Amino acid sequence: MRSAGSSRTFAPFCLLFALSHVARCRTVHMTEIRATCETCGDLQLGVDDLTLRLCVDTAVGEFHFTCAECSKVTAQSVSGPTFDLLQAAGVSCDEWNLPQELFEQRSGPRITHDDLLEFHGALNDDESFAAAMDSLIRES
Repeated sequence: MRSAGSSRTFAPFCLLFALSHVARCRTVHMTEIRATCETCGDLQLGVDDLTLRLCVDTAVGEFHFTCAECSKVTAQSVSGPTFDLLQAAGVSCDEWNLPQELFEQRSGPRITHDDLLEFHGALNDDESFAAAMDSLIRES
């Protein structure tokens, strides 16, 4: 039988052994992900080097990473099974939604190229710009 004093010295040793064992297991089983940088070619990345992005509205996924060699940010779309596999491997995921303006009702005629040219001209004409601002203020 162990005395109370010996169990106190034994517990930290077991904890130290367990932590070193976990650390060894993590380094041996580290997940490597192969991705391609347009500039540098094929790369080996870890789960912390990637970020997944998922559009909640369309269920379209992609991942992005910054190349360690050239610092270029690369984004690539991924299919559902690949997305799930990357997420299960521990890659963090950011969810986002489409802008609400896409779902608004539209009315009136479409804006044409001539409308844009007219608007550009009005912005460059101080009197036209002031008149347009006055009419907006009166309407509100």
